[in-house]
Amino acid sequence: MKIALISDLDPSRGGGARRAQFALVIYRLRGIEAKPTPPITRNIVVTCDVDAYLSYHENFESLTKALVGGLACGVPKIALLQGIPFYRDVNRRRNILRALSLFEKYGGSYGAAYLALRRAVVLRPPSIFGKVLRLFNGVIHVSRAIPEETGIPGIVLDPGVSLPKKEIELAMKMRAKANRRDIIYVGRPVPEKGVIEAVLAYAHIAQKTTHRLIIIAPRHFGVKAALKAAKKLGISHKVFHKTPQSRLDLLQAYATSKALVYPSHDDSYSLIVYEALLTSTPVVAYDIPALRLNFAQRGATGLTLISEGDYIQLGEALLQALEKNTDTTPPHTTPLEKILTQEAEIIKALAKKNIITNTANPYNTRNSNLEIERININQQQGDT
Repeated sequence: MKIALISDLDPSRGGGARRAQFALVIYRLRGIEAKPTPPITRNIVVTCDVDAYLSYHENFESLTKALVGGLACGVPKIALLQGIPFYRDVNRRRNILRALSLFEKYGGSYGAAYLALRRAVVLRPPSIFGKVLRLFNGVIHVSRAIPEETGIPGIVLDPGVSLPKKEIELAMKMRAKANRRDIIYVGRPVPEKGVIEAVLAYAHIAQKTTHRLIIIAPRHFGVKAALKAAKKLGISHKVFHKTPQSRLDLLQAYATSKALVYPSHDDSYSLIVYEALLTSTPVVAYDIPALRLNFAQRGATGLTLISEGDYIQLGEALLQALEKNTDTTPPHTTPLEKILTQEAEIIKALAKKNIITNTANPYNTRNSNLEIERININQQQGDT
């Protein structure tokens, strides 16, 4: 079986691209020849020597290319949503817009074009995505937070996000409590990931702790904005930036830190929180569905969730986490290899059906109306 896989394969762009690279290997082992093709820029080039088109991201560019390709070639169109394309809850949208405003206030002119684009995306009518996704033969969610946030029906891989088995084992070996020093913020340093709010939370407690705040992220305008915010708040001597050089370097950063502050507004799962808990690093974060459903409700310990947007309380909770020698327990999940194996079988099944089975209204406002088939990978394939 051949499929056109619409995906960005640059690992520096985030976990979604890294997952796509793993998927290419596992798909091949399961009898799927995936032909990677980037999302559209200006022109859409369609190739019809495939059995299906698969959008491996939730952005409009990937979905559009998969939809146009599938319609032009008369083959099934499948959407695998790794992130959340829109938020149906008004308060969630307001909190993201507020994060953009805080970034602009404290970060100055850095990322002005990005801020304008993100505002347009957040304010885009959710029904636009609903109309597009309704034309797909199947929709796969990698987290149950996605249908919770969007109301889009589909197949839910539960859990559908993880690390490769070797990385899980390596992280678990780093759980020693000795020699832990700094507070860390890890992630893509963009407004919706709360990088400015991490600095604001730390500023609230900076005079009460000797621990520094280290922003662990690639070089990015968001890092410049965060350091500028620290200077405005008078704490630039305690806020630093580090770019990890490898996966091992990143895991070691978790393992030598006192706590992770993670005020993200925009997640469907969060491998960052998972990695921190694996290495016995306490996490203080906002209470969003991705963390509530996939971590708190799955028995994770060492995770403190604060009302979204309240960075003052976030700082207080961070201070408490620093004063305690809190142990952590990550939620049980399955290695990425097994998840992608199950994913490949679902894609093969959907690719053989050139009919649109996802006929429910993909923009429901009530959870009771969702048509969701939940795939529990732990039960189907066994524990690690």
